[in-house]
Amino acid sequence: MLNNQSPLNILFLTALKAEAQSIISHYSLVKNDASHIYFNGNIFLFVIGVGNKKAAKRLKTLSMNYTQWKNTAIINIGIAGGSQFDVKLGEIYRINKVLDQDSGRIYFPDILIKSTISEIGLTTVLSPVNNRPVNQRGLVDMEASTIFEFMSKYVPPHRLNFLKIVSDYMDTSDINNLKINSLMKSQINKILLFIDEINNSELLDRSVLDQEEKQIIEKIIINLKLTETQRHQLVELSENRKKLMNNLNVLEDFLSAESSNKKERNELFNAIRKQISS
Repeated sequence: MLNNQSPLNILFLTALKAEAQSIISHYSLVKNDASHIYFNGNIFLFVIGVGNKKAAKRLKTLSMNYTQWKNTAIINIGIAGGSQFDVKLGEIYRINKVLDQDSGRIYFPDILIKSTISEIGLTTVLSPVNNRPVNQRGLVDMEASTIFEFMSKYVPPHRLNFLKIVSDYMDTSDINNLKINSLMKSQINKILLFIDEINNSELLDRSVLDQEEKQIIEKIIINLKLTETQRHQLVELSENRKKLMNNLNVLEDFLSAESSNKKERNELFNAIRKQISS
């Protein structure tokens, strides 16, 4: 278990209160009625609701009430539907790729520290999948892509973690029949072990980008006068590009670019986003 000397705070994000209950009980978390954040020592928990829209709204609320981002690791934990060909019911998995089905965007948690939990990809969907589609592989949920996109403004990808417990084979329409609390309790020891595994000071400043690449990004940020949100997005996109292509050559075209007003800045930033995501 983490203690007060831990280099990291752990912030759990769950969609449902039922997914949070075993963690609340284990750590004796207490709810702050003003912020709706549960906490005890360096363990925090926040319930974000089901679906991308509700999650985005509640994450915005969280961002206005939680300030310790510099030394925080986030763990999104909860249930997920899965393909019968890829996963086992009741088993816990660590997500190594998040695909947003609606936008087609792909997000990569930067897994610097390996764990004993098996890894798999996940697709975030807009509505529940309950017709057991044979062409839907891996896992599905309704919040992970929003969590990644929003939280990457505050913490780097190597401190974004996603753990999912398989509740069904995408064949149920009644979430109340899934015995969520029992599923979470059955995996609590693996969850605690995972926290011990990532409880590492290396996560505070590690990055997939080398020093030269960081300098290139910083120069673009300064020249274009990017906003804080744009800065985080550029770093996230750059890290994803590096993991996919093992280089950031596409940014060299923008090293001499400068902006003199908001319109120019946004146009150039959108051009960078398009280029780096292609």
